[in-house]
Amino acid sequence: MGGAAPRARPGQDRRRDLPASWPKLLAALAALDLDELDEEIRDRRLLVALAFLREEGCLRLRLDSSNGWETKRELTAAGGLRELLAREPAELRGRLLAGAGCERLELAGLTLLLRLGPGVAISLASFGRAAREFADEATLHPTPRYGSDAQVGASALLIGWLVGLAEIGLDSGGRPCAARLACLEAETSRGQLAVCQGNFEVVLLALPGAG
Repeated sequence: MGGAAPRARPGQDRRRDLPASWPKLLAALAALDLDELDEEIRDRRLLVALAFLREEGCLRLRLDSSNGWETKRELTAAGGLRELLAREPAELRGRLLAGAGCERLELAGLTLLLRLGPGVAISLASFGRAAREFADEATLHPTPRYGSDAQVGASALLIGWLVGLAEIGLDSGGRPCAARLACLEAETSRGQLAVCQGNFEVVLLALPGAG
C-alpha cells in the first residue's frame, strides 16, 4: 500500500462513519491493479458500485424496527440486475459515468484523458500532477491532496477506467505506471465524445459507442 490517501488528511480515519458491513462489502470486490497504489480506491469503487445499483433500482435500504428499541438497516437486492447487466456495454458505460457522482479531481482526469486523445500514453505521476493542477485551478479553495503524484493520478483516473474509457499500463513488476484513453472504434469514428464545462462538469454529447 502507498502512503496516506490523496483526498484525506494524514491520520484521518475515513471509515469511522461507515456502516459495520463495509469491510464485508469491500471483501466482495475483485482485487484490481489500482488498489495497490492507494487504499482509498477500494472505498471509492464500492461507493460508485452502490450508487449505480441504487440509481438503477437494483438496491434498496430496508429498515426494520420490529424489536421496538433498535432500527436495523439492511441493504437488499431489488429490480432486475440480470436485465441491467445484459444491456449493451456502451449503454452501461454511459449510465455508469452519468451516475458516478464524479469528484472534481475525477472530472479533471476525464477531461485530461479526452484532451490527450486515443493512443497517447502518460505516466501516472505526470497524470496526477496535471490533474491536481487542473482541479485546483477550477476552485478558489483547493482541497489539499496528500500522497504521491502517482497516487493522485490513480484517483483521478479511477472513474474513467471503471467505465472503460481508460487503459492502464504496467511496469516490469506488474504495478500500474501509465494510462491512456481507450481506443474505442465507435468513439474515435464519431468525433468528440464529451465536453467539459468551466465548472468541470462533463457533458456527454452521446452515449459512448451508441448508434
